[in-house]
Amino acid sequence: MVPAGFLVHCAEELPAFPEWATRHFGTTTTRFYIASHCVLIPGMVGVVASGARPGATRGGTTLAAAVAFGLIANAGFHAVAMRRFGEYSPGVVTGLGVMAPVSAHGLWRLRGAGVLGRGDLLAAALLGAGLNAAAVGSLRLDAPRLSG
Repeated sequence: MVPAGFLVHCAEELPAFPEWATRHFGTTTTRFYIASHCVLIPGMVGVVASGARPGATRGGTTLAAAVAFGLIANAGFHAVAMRRFGEYSPGVVTGLGVMAPVSAHGLWRLRGAGVLGRGDLLAAALLGAGLNAAAVGSLRLDAPRLSG
């Protein structure tokens, strides 16, 4: 469910996110957005699928949880950005309405199944926050120079 939630989120972001991000962070193009997300989506699907399968390693499951935490942090980014800039942040609706609840449900199931302990969840939360920080930080890159 987590990768599907991310795809829905990308569908909300794509029409307007590059222009919005350029106004508030740095030059972001639609081409750069698509190229970066074409790498993120398959990678995320692989990590989540690997960590969610029966018999997955603890490390794999911790990485899957980190993706979920990162998506929750991304929803928070959109909410904070919308408040700070006083305008709609493309991705806020699906971030808060789809990604965060789906990710939280997945984390709740992992915790309830006893698959991950508190230390594993803390590590996943820190890694997820770092992943989100890297994604937000990439908005400061000069996308046209990187893509051309």
